[in-house]
Amino acid sequence: MSISKQLEQQLAAAGAGPVSLVAQEGDHSVLCELAAIESLGVSVRLLELKSKKLDGKTSGELREIADKLASKVSYLLEAIAPVEVDDESCTIQMRSTPPHRAENATSYYEVLVTAGAISLRRYNKSRRAARQAEAFDITRQVLSRLVDDFCAAAAEV
Repeated sequence: MSISKQLEQQLAAAGAGPVSLVAQEGDHSVLCELAAIESLGVSVRLLELKSKKLDGKTSGELREIADKLASKVSYLLEAIAPVEVDDESCTIQMRSTPPHRAENATSYYEVLVTAGAISLRRYNKSRRAARQAEAFDITRQVLSRLVDDFCAAAAEV
């Protein structure tokens, strides 16, 4: 059974949240930390795919994965794109482009593609404070699609 189907079953059995869901298939495992669960959607704190297929990848290979994710994941509130490559730690940082700007704060998605994992969080940064992770709302269908797209991206390179 696919990871996204496993998560769908766990969501159906879960309460209102908060809850952490874990699913595994082959070389992939997914951790999904949810702040709340509603009938149509979820409030996500963290979505993280760990994959043995990402182990030992070079920053160039990880950049290819990030570029594929940027073109595939076009269904969030903001588009995401690579913004920084750290060759030493083999990490590609992706962010919302452009981020959502409100009167006194900026909110954005951050995806980290590393040699071993792909993770997604959302942050809020107000003018005089450090950035804070915040939960973001998506439908259950979008959650499944994100999981499938992360798994496909990790498997392709």
